[in-house]
Amino acid sequence: MIICAADVRSINVDWNYMRDRADVEYRLNAGEWRAYKAPVPLDDGIILFEYRVGDKAGNQSAVGGVTVLADSVAPTVNTIDLSSQRVLTLGGEDATSGIALIEYTLDGASEWATYAGPVTIGTSSQALQVRVTDAAGHTSDVTDTQLVGGTLSEEGVKPGDTVEVTGTGFAADESVAIEMHSGEPVLLATVITDADGAFTETVTVPKDAALGEHEIVLRGAESGSEVHLAFTVSADGTVPGETPDDGDTTPDEIANTGFEPGVLPYFGGLVLLAGLVLLLARRTSRTTDDDRNHTL
Repeated sequence: MIICAADVRSINVDWNYMRDRADVEYRLNAGEWRAYKAPVPLDDGIILFEYRVGDKAGNQSAVGGVTVLADSVAPTVNTIDLSSQRVLTLGGEDATSGIALIEYTLDGASEWATYAGPVTIGTSSQALQVRVTDAAGHTSDVTDTQLVGGTLSEEGVKPGDTVEVTGTGFAADESVAIEMHSGEPVLLATVITDADGAFTETVTVPKDAALGEHEIVLRGAESGSEVHLAFTVSADGTVPGETPDDGDTTPDEIANTGFEPGVLPYFGGLVLLAGLVLLLARRTSRTTDDDRNHTL
């Protein structure tokens, strides 16, 4: 049996009931036997504590023992790695009892998530918090990190269109290349991040860009961080499954103009009535003129 404790600093053997009749001895990690007179101080680590009791008649008990894992130092977070495929890897370090639990939150989530292995996250920049707990129950300080990420203002564009690109989580004042990847990389721009490691830049998609799926890649010169942002180049600037805006007026848009289609028959009737009145007026005028001519 191993006793693992965060604050084990000594071992005390309770032998008061036979203090006047026996001698108690102990040894640490199979070392020399020593007379037990007071609590035994322990250093951090795994310690085998053995003991035996002898009476005044010379009889001696069997050797008893307990293994103690003494740990007084909190663990630390030692690994936060985000690959270019957006796979997040976390790790911790504890020299004595080892890491028992790794937890993290993204973008200020109220609940800590248990880390069980590499996690794939989205392309946008996210605030990451990590903490680790060792087998003795110590919990590390929380490590705060802004994960590198980026966004595009448009997911579908036409050749020659402009796109606004944002990046966050790079090093301060870092040079970041903005490249278009589909075959051979094409450098669209190079920017310098601000004091927070962020930037916003407008780039132009080449007019001879092939139609299809592409990526804009943000590549940090000093940090080596990369962000891959997918987008589509098409003849009408749409992504697959999206209906292009051709400017045609839909029935709903007609309704939104305030013109009621049900009024059409009413106005049509008025126009027809006006036509009949005009026709009758002309016939009446002709009849009157004929009568006058006949009288003359």
